[in-house]
Amino acid sequence: MFKMLQETHAHLNILTAVRSTFEYPGAYTLLLFPAAPMFAALIVTGIGYGRSGFRELLSRCAPWRSPVSWRQGVTVIAVCFLAFFALTGIMWVQTYLYAPPGTLDRTFLRYGS
Repeated sequence: MFKMLQETHAHLNILTAVRSTFEYPGAYTLLLFPAAPMFAALIVTGIGYGRSGFRELLSRCAPWRSPVSWRQGVTVIAVCFLAFFALTGIMWVQTYLYAPPGTLDRTFLRYGS
């Protein structure tokens, strides 16, 4: 899959990944890998506890038990975005300073800008 992406200079995004699973069935497992713990929890809960188990499991997935104001919600989302952009910026700066010349250009070509 990655060889095909390098040859065609395609950007790796979710549409390309899903489309390539038809040609490379092994790539399908890479897409499902992050969801495997939740699937396992749903299967075990369904077999062991039935509908009442599903209700309890999904109630535990709720992040807050008390009411949350919109400001607290926006603050959490803003902190997540800032952390992501800060870590991405650190990666770019380190790549620019310490990697061989042209590495940052290849990174942008591979993952998109």
